[in-house]
Formats: sequence, structure tokens, C-alpha cells
Amino acid sequence: MIDGLGRNAFAFTITTKITDARFNGLNVNNITYRNDVEFLGDVKVNDVRREDYKDTANRSITPISTVLAKTSTGSYNYTDNTMQWQIVVNQNGMEMTGAKLLETVSQYQTITGITWTRTGSAPTSGTINPSAITDVTSGNTGLLTGNFAGGTVYEIDLGGLANGRQLTLTVTTKMDVDENPDFRDGGKTSTTAHNKASLTHDGTTGTINSTEVSRTISISQITKSAGKIYIAGSGNTVVEKIRYSIMVNPNGLDLSNFKDLTLEDTLPGNLRLIYSSVEFYAATLSPPPT
Repeated sequence: MIDGLGRNAFAFTITTKITDARFNGLNVNNITYRNDVEFLGDVKVNDVRREDYKDTANRSITPISTVLAKTSTGSYNYTDNTMQWQIVVNQNGMEMTGAKLLETVSQYQTITGITWTRTGSAPTSGTINPSAITDVTSGNTGLLTGNFAGGTVYEIDLGGLANGRQLTLTVTTKMDVDENPDFRDGGKTSTTAHNKASLTHDGTTGTINSTEVSRTISISQITKSAGKIYIAGSGNTVVEKIRYSIMVNPNGLDLSNFKDLTLEDTLPGNLRLIYSSVEFYAATLSPPPT
């Protein structure tokens, strides 16, 4: 009941909590919430009392809910054949208990470790205990289709890590280069690794899925580049020679399974090889190669 407003203006702030499972359980940007207010009362106008005075107003808002997002991060490590993927859980900062993440990786990948950071009070960083990471592939074969055929599904128990705060996970996976034919057998210039995540928690009866992400890994065993050598005094306008550089194993792959390696370099008929220019680790070859 409000009386005696006179010419004064009053502002009222009402805070509401979203309990909609559709919003709390999904990545959505298309759910609109409308709030209506009515201003009711008796009013006296020109000495005539009206008992049915009514005015209304409303406002709608379409909030964005980002419960799960995923990206690839960093570069492929050719030394230990690992790569990293980043998962962001609960950007909304909502209540989230009983959270479990299903991490699906494509064939020849295994998870080797997971670290986390989160907003809010301490602790703000840590490592997921290996006991919280379980291979649940056999019960989730429906996830192993398309790019994930032959892959592995891991369940990661997040406990209360994401409750009321944003949680960022960095997942490290290792590529089995001995089993992956793209690495093992050669002949390919690149291979692709895929990763996707799904999330369940107590606030939803469904599963939240992230967009599948992938990364292309260069696995060329040989590359070639070319440069121009100009006639001295021509002001870099007249080309006299062309220098070709050949890089073997530019990515530092383990080529121990490759035996009796040779290079065959084919020049077109209108180019003549300058034998003295052929160098291997800056050591001039002698006698001239055949």
C-alpha cells in the first residue's frame, strides 16, 4: 500500500532468480522473460472519486546463458605429442551441483591431465585428481560417431568446483603417433584431432553439449622453399640464380621407423644444378651428388 505520493517519484527494484531448467541447462540466447506491473488504486479527479484506477507497464529481457563452451588452445607439442583443449563451465555463475563432464576425444588420443582455474574465493586453481577421470566409452558408444569413431569418452566428476562460479578447465591429450597411421606411415602433410564435451548437473534433466572443435596438425616430413639471387649491381631487378632449401622433418617427428631415407630432387630442363651450392647442415657435399 502506497499513500501520500504527492509529486514525489519513487523507484522500486525487484531482483528475480531464474529457475527455468531450459535456461540453466542449456546454451541459449532465445528465451525471453517478461515482467508486468499494475498500478492500482482509488483516485479523486475533479472531486470525483474513481475506485478503478489502473495503469500498467512491462519490460522483457532475453538473457544469454552460456553453460558450456570449448576451444582448442596453444600449439601441438611435437616433443611429447600433446595438445591442449579449453573448456569453460558455468559462465553464468549460477548454482551448479553434481556437475559431470563427458569429454569425447577422437581416435588415438588419451587424456594425460586436467588443470583448472575458477573465479571467486580461494582456491582459484588446481588439478583434477586422476581418480575423478573415468573411461566410460563402453556406455557411451552413441557419442563415437563421425569424426569420433574409434575414440574415447571420459567422465570427469567436477564435484562442486563450478558451483556459483565460472570454471575453466585445460585438458591435455596425447596423440599415439605409433598407432596413428597418418604419423606412422608417412605420406600425409597433416592430420586432424577432434574434441567435444557434454555436461550434466543437478539443475537440468538433459545434457548440455558444446560445439565440436578440432585442430589440424602439420606432419609433413619434408618441405621446400625458394628464393631469388640477383645479379650484383642490378638493384635487385635481374635474377641470376634460384636458391632452393629443403627441410627434412621440419616438425621434429620421430622418424626412427623410417630406414634408408633418400632425397630425389628433380629440376626442370632449363635449370642447371650448381654442385658446390649443395649443403647439408652447412657442410659442402663432396663428391658432387648424383
